[in-house]
Amino acid sequence: YNFEDGMRAFFEDNLTKDMIHVPRNITFNGYGTDPSSTSVKVKQYLHGEIMKSEVMHVENVLRSGIPMLLYQGQFDWKDGFTSNDAWIRNIQWQGSQGFLNSTRMMWHRNLDSRLAGYWRKFQNLEHVVVLGAGHMVPMNQPLSAIDMIKKFLDRWASWDETSSSATMIV
Repeated sequence: YNFEDGMRAFFEDNLTKDMIHVPRNITFNGYGTDPSSTSVKVKQYLHGEIMKSEVMHVENVLRSGIPMLLYQGQFDWKDGFTSNDAWIRNIQWQGSQGFLNSTRMMWHRNLDSRLAGYWRKFQNLEHVVVLGAGHMVPMNQPLSAIDMIKKFLDRWASWDETSSSATMIV
């Protein structure tokens, strides 16, 4: 994936710099493996966060009743279905057993009724495998990505975050 041109245009724009409170004299030094590139510096700063489990945070969000969508591309070798399914099976929350007992359903896009993937849901957790996509689902399958997000958001449109538990609206 080549993000260089788009990222450079976005991060060099003064409006972007103003919105994220970056001084206008700071330049975006690129994306890549060059030691002076921004991504190498970011990687150095975030090194302590790599491969750090976030399961505890996922469990807290689920326990609070906040809707959560987890998705992977079918061909994602980096964060694919099998490895994600393993940690999802070990999440501890009130809906764990119900989620594990729920049926994975075929998901068809609204636009053209094409099979887009497989969807499993129970209470406030939804897990989707997007067919024909790799690590970058929105780039690999943009129509499926839009359909997935729209379905998720539409389902939770009337969720009341002030209540202690979420009720799914179908």
